[in-house]
Amino acid sequence: MRKILLTFFLCYSLFLVHSQNEPANYFSSKKNSEKDSINKTASKIGNYLSIGIGKGYSSYGNGFGGLLNYSFAFKSHLLTFSGGAVANSWLFGIQYYSANYISALLGESIRKKYYFLSVSAGISYSEIEYSKPNLNGHNYSDRSYFYIYEYYFPVELKIIFHYYHGFGIGFINTTLISKKGLEDYAGFLFVTGIWNKFKRR
Repeated sequence: MRKILLTFFLCYSLFLVHSQNEPANYFSSKKNSEKDSINKTASKIGNYLSIGIGKGYSSYGNGFGGLLNYSFAFKSHLLTFSGGAVANSWLFGIQYYSANYISALLGESIRKKYYFLSVSAGISYSEIEYSKPNLNGHNYSDRSYFYIYEYYFPVELKIIFHYYHGFGIGFINTTLISKKGLEDYAGFLFVTGIWNKFKRR
């Protein structure tokens, strides 16, 4: 856990240094920098709505499912709401696992015309339900059920490649950290939103 926290703070520090060293015109066009009549650059305000498919892991099991993520960006600063749900049933239902989470996070980002990088952290709530068969006498219908809920410290890494506006694809990894252990969600994203501005000369 200490290695994960150290990695997060190192990444966060790099983002802060990068944002402080950016020139003043980072989010706007330089004059005559484009031959086109419309210059397209990262806007001060950006909206990124993502839906994806992925996999969730924990010490209790793993499963496939869906992810939903929304980020509001102001310059390099980021406010994100994220959630996901996964489930899995192995061997005709002998072993069952399902998990879901919701998160609210603050972070820093690098926003360019065609790509977006971010690291965020915040607070998260997660629920896990799973069952294991009691195999005494091979009676597979005899099971033990478990239900776990916990507040976590989430760390989210996200990368998106996108057009000027409207559509992009990306990857997300969210690690939930608590005293009871770790949960990890990773997946591919389909992204829509508005992130660049159109500026006429």
